[in-house]
Amino acid sequence: RWARSMGKGRADAKVETAEINGLKVTTLDVSGTYRSSMGGAHGASLADARLRCAVVEVPEGAPYYIRALGPSKTMAAVEKDFATFLSSLRMEEGKLVWDMPEGWRRSAPQGEMRYAQIEIPAPRP
Repeated sequence: RWARSMGKGRADAKVETAEINGLKVTTLDVSGTYRSSMGGAHGASLADARLRCAVVEVPEGAPYYIRALGPSKTMAAVEKDFATFLSSLRMEEGKLVWDMPEGWRRSAPQGEMRYAQIEIPAPRP
């Protein structure tokens, strides 16, 4: 579904699976034109975009889904921070926790199905 939102198929996406702090994490990296499936026929779109996603399987309960979307240039600039963020994922007292890279900010989740929402600042030129 995520690759389709970029106008691509799964074969066009880079998919990797790794174990991070005892958790199975599958990541997807795909570029293209993002078209939102939410909001009806006139959903948002973003040309020259890059989508980074992760599915985090936890010992008990449903998996967690992580999605980062932005202009390709911006996403390339935050690549190292995104990798650091993913490598910090871990379970503590039955909850998924992580370390926030410098400048990232947790905001109120928009929607009841979101566990967390994180704002990643655009890098300065």
